Amino acid sequence: MAATQIWTHQKQGGSLLFLRIFGKPAFLLMFLLFLTFIPPLIYLADQLAAAEDFTARIDTLEPHIMTKSDDHLVTVRGSGLDQVARVILTQSLPSIRNVGPDEDDLPKYFTRDIKTFDMRFPYLYAIANYSDGKSSYSKVLIIDVSDPNNLKLKKTFQYPGFSNSLQDIKVSDDYLLITDFEKGLWVFDISNPLLPKQKILLPDPSAYGIYVGDYVSDNDKQGVLAGDKSRLLYLTNWKSGLKIYKWFITTARFVLLSSSPIISPYNLDVQIHPSTHECYIYIANGKSAKIISQSSGAVINSIDVNRLLGQNDSSYPPNIVDVKIKDSRYAYIVDSSFGLYVIDVNIPEQPAIVGRLPLPSGRKSITFWENLALVAAGSSGIDLIDISKPSNPVLRHNVSTQGNANFIKVEDGKEAYALIANGNNGLALLSLQLLLPKASGGHLFMEGDIWDITIAADYAYISAGEKGLKVINLKDPWLPRLEYSLDKANTGWDQVKVSKCCVQKNNLYLANGSNLCLFSLSPDYSLASLRETIRRDDAIQSLSLQGDYLYLLSLVKGLQIFQITPCLSRSPSGAVRVGSMPQEVTVQGNLAYVAGGSEGLWIIDVTNPAKPQKISQKSFSPALVLDVEVKGDYAYLVNGSYGISVVKVAEKNNLVIIGSLVEEFQYDYLQDCAIGGDFLYAAGQSNGIWVMDISRPSSPVVLYNIAVMNGANFIFVDQNYIYAANKFGGFDIYLVPKALPIERPCQAAEGSFQDPNCLRFRLPLSDLPAGWYDLIFLDVEGKIIRKYQALQFEEQAYVELRAGLNLFGYPGKVPDENSTSWQLLNSFAGAAYSLWQESSRQVSYWLPHNSSSGDMFEIRDGQAYLLYAREDSPPVSLSADYFYPFEAALSRIGSKLTEGVNWISFPIEEQPTEDKEAFSFRVFDQFSGFAADGHKLVGIDRLNTWSGKWESAYGFYNRCSGRNFPIRRAEGYRVFRY
Repeated sequence: MAATQIWTHQKQGGSLLFLRIFGKPAFLLMFLLFLTFIPPLIYLADQLAAAEDFTARIDTLEPHIMTKSDDHLVTVRGSGLDQVARVILTQSLPSIRNVGPDEDDLPKYFTRDIKTFDMRFPYLYAIANYSDGKSSYSKVLIIDVSDPNNLKLKKTFQYPGFSNSLQDIKVSDDYLLITDFEKGLWVFDISNPLLPKQKILLPDPSAYGIYVGDYVSDNDKQGVLAGDKSRLLYLTNWKSGLKIYKWFITTARFVLLSSSPIISPYNLDVQIHPSTHECYIYIANGKSAKIISQSSGAVINSIDVNRLLGQNDSSYPPNIVDVKIKDSRYAYIVDSSFGLYVIDVNIPEQPAIVGRLPLPSGRKSITFWENLALVAAGSSGIDLIDISKPSNPVLRHNVSTQGNANFIKVEDGKEAYALIANGNNGLALLSLQLLLPKASGGHLFMEGDIWDITIAADYAYISAGEKGLKVINLKDPWLPRLEYSLDKANTGWDQVKVSKCCVQKNNLYLANGSNLCLFSLSPDYSLASLRETIRRDDAIQSLSLQGDYLYLLSLVKGLQIFQITPCLSRSPSGAVRVGSMPQEVTVQGNLAYVAGGSEGLWIIDVTNPAKPQKISQKSFSPALVLDVEVKGDYAYLVNGSYGISVVKVAEKNNLVIIGSLVEEFQYDYLQDCAIGGDFLYAAGQSNGIWVMDISRPSSPVVLYNIAVMNGANFIFVDQNYIYAANKFGGFDIYLVPKALPIERPCQAAEGSFQDPNCLRFRLPLSDLPAGWYDLIFLDVEGKIIRKYQALQFEEQAYVELRAGLNLFGYPGKVPDENSTSWQLLNSFAGAAYSLWQESSRQVSYWLPHNSSSGDMFEIRDGQAYLLYAREDSPPVSLSADYFYPFEAALSRIGSKLTEGVNWISFPIEEQPTEDKEAFSFRVFDQFSGFAADGHKLVGIDRLNTWSGKWESAYGFYNRCSGRNFPIRRAEGYRVFRY
C-alpha cells in the first residue's frame, strides 16, 4: 500500500509519480515505485507517544504490504500505553462520476467523442463528433446542467451546413460561436437557448480555437450603427495563425484588426500584464508557446522549453497543446509528450522556467481551482496537481474518468465542481467540494482604517482608527450589520484613534491613542457605556487579557501589566522594556511573548506581575516579527514579506527556528495570525486569508488561500468562523473549513495489548473499493489522537521507462511472475530492452518480436538494475508481495555488502521526522548500517535526475560529508565500502 498525504503536513509519496529526464540517452531515469493493494494489511512501524490525558501523536506513518487478506491490520508501537485506542477508516476523496447524457438516437455501432463545451447556466453546449469508421459527422448537444448530478439532454443540434469536424465552442452574450475546421466560424443566436438560429458564417477554413475578450467600444468607428456593442474575438487558424477581430455584436459584423502568422496553433489564453497593462496573447504551438503583443501583433517571444532547459537534443521534440496564465505571472504549459511546465512570464521578453512535472503522454488541457491545477489527461482521466508552489508542482492524485478526458471546466456555485468532456462516455463530474473545503460567508464595508478585531458573543468589535469603535451584529453571520459606533458623538472624546480592543466578562478594554478606556457591556453584549479612562503619554500598540490582568504593550514603556479585578488599576503593577518597536503581545500561562519587529521575539516571565522579568530575546533578521501566536512548545511568528517562522520555545534561553514558510508568500505581506486547533490562519495584505496545517510544527504546510477583496490585515478565528478585516474598511466572515466528510465508516473492534508496547486492530475491508481514505486514531473518549488524510488503496504500482539508461530496483519482494530477468523484460512492451546486473555484468535482452536472449538471472529485492530502452515505453505495472520495514531492509542489505562497489535499492518510503533539519531515512543517518563489520569508510552515490548530476555522501569514523540526500524506495545507489 502506498500512502499519500495531501493538503496536510506530511509528505507520504504518491500512487503514481513519473520523473522524466530530458536530454541525451546517457542520463539515468530515477523511479519512484508506489505499491498498493485492495484489500491490504497495513503495518505502521511508528511510535505513539502517550501523555497523561492521552493527547498523543503519531510521528510518522510507514505502511508496508504484509500479505493479501480480507482484513486491515493496524499496529501501533509505543511506550507507556495504558488505555485502549480505537481506529476508524473513512472514505476521503470522491471518484469522478459519469453523469451523461445518454442519446437515444445514437446507433450502437457509432462512436461519439465529446470534445469540448461551454456553459451559460443552466445550459451547456457541447461539441460531439461521431464516426462509424466509414463516415463521420458533428453536432452540438444542448444539456440542462441545473442539477449537476442529473444532467439532462434537451436537444441535439446539427445545422445542415456543419462539416464533420467542429473544433471549439464559446458562449458570449446571446450568441454561440463554433469553429468549423472546413468552413470557418459559425455564429448562432441563442436568445432562445434551445432554438439556435444561424446569424453569420465567417469563412475561415482551418479555424481552430476561440477566445472572446471584453467589450471594447460603444460607438461607430467602422461604419456600424452607433451604440452597437463590440468585443474582441481571438481566432486561431491551423494554417494562417492568430487573427484578432472586432466583433460588432448586434449587426454580426467582423472587422479584422491584426493577424500573426503561426503554423499549427492549438489553444490560447489572453492576459493583461499587471504592471504595463499591455495585453498579451499566449498560444500553444506544438513545438513552442508564442507570446504575442495585442497592440503590435508581433510575436514577443517563443517559449521553447528545450532551450529554457538548456537542451538541444532534437530527438525529444515537445508537443505543447495548451497554455494558461495564473496569478498574472505564471504560464502553465501542457506538453502532451512530457507533462507540465511552469514558466515565469512576468517579463514576456525574458520567460524563465521555474518548475516542471513530468507526466505520462496524452495530456490535453488545463484549468485551475484554488491552488490546484486540473489537467485533462485523455484515457488517464484527470490529474490533480498542487501548484501552491509554482517552482514545485506536485501530482497529488489521478482520477480515472472511465473515458477519454478531453477538456475540463470548473464551475463555482453553491457547490464547486468540475465538468469533463469525457469522449464516448459523454460528460463526467468531479465534486471539488470534497477536495478542498471552500469557505464562504458575509461581508460588510465600513468607513475607517481598521486596526483590530475582537469577537464576543454575537458581536464583533472593530477598531476603526479615527472612526472610533464599530460594533457589528453577527446574529446572522451571512448578513452582518453595523449596530452602532463609539466615536466623538457619543463618548465626548477630544481625539479619536481607536487601535486595539479586547473583551472579558462584559468589560470592553479599548486603546484610543495613548488612552486606555474601560466600557461596561450589557449582559447580551449589545450595548457599551464608558466607565473609566486612564490617560497616558505613550501610544498603545497591543492589548491582551489573561486572568486578573491586562497586558498593555506600548512603544516607549514596553510591556505594562494592569490589574483588572476587582477594578481596573490606575497605574501598572509592573513594567519591562521590550525594545524600540514592539508590535503585539500574547500571553500563555506565566509567559508573555512579544513580537518585537526588527528585534525578533521577546519572552517575558510574568509569574510576578509586579516584577516581570525578561527571559530571552532573539532577532531573526531580515524578518520583521509583526505578530506571534503560541501553541504548546512552539511560537508562530508572522514576518511580513518573509512569511511564517516556527520557533521552538521549550528551552526559553535557546530559541531555535525549526520550520518556516517563505516562498509561498513571496507576493504577499503577512501582518496578523490566529490559531485554531491544528490550523494557523494568517492575514495577507494582497491575497487574503492563508490556511496552514501546523499539526507537525517543524513542517507547516499551506493548505489553501481564501481570496479577500483588497486583502486582509487583521484576523480573528473562533470555533465556527474566520473574521478578516483590511485597512480599506472591509470586514469579511468565512466558515472555518471542516474536516473532510466521513463516508463509509468501518467500525474497528476493540484492540487488546499483545505486549506492553503494541496494540493491534482489525478492520474489515472486503467490500472496500479502490479510492482515498482517512485513517483516524481515537482514544476511548472519542478524542482524535491523530488523523492521516488521503491514504490510497490501489491494486498495483506503475513505472514509466524512458529511452536511454534507467537505474531502478524492484519495490519489495519479487512475485514469481517477474522473478527472472527474462520474465521481467517480457512484461515490458513497445521497445527493445537490455537489462543487466552491474555487479555481475550479466545481460538479458528483449526484442519487440517477443524474443529473449542473453543471460537469465534472478531478480531480487535490494538489488539495483540498469536497463537500456531503445524508445519510450508505455507505463508498466509492477507489484510486490512484501515491503520490508526500513530497519529490516537496511539490516538485510547491509549484511550483503562487499568491499568495493555495490549496486543496491531500498524497498521503503522516506519519512520526515519532527526535526526539519534531519530525516529518519536520510543517508547521513544510515552510515552505521552501511559500515557494519568493521568497515569504516563508506561512499554512497545517487543520480539526481533533476540536475542530471551525481551526488555523493561519505562516512569515515562516524563523520559525514557531502550531500545528505534522502533514501527513497526503488531508487538505485552505488555503495563503496572499504
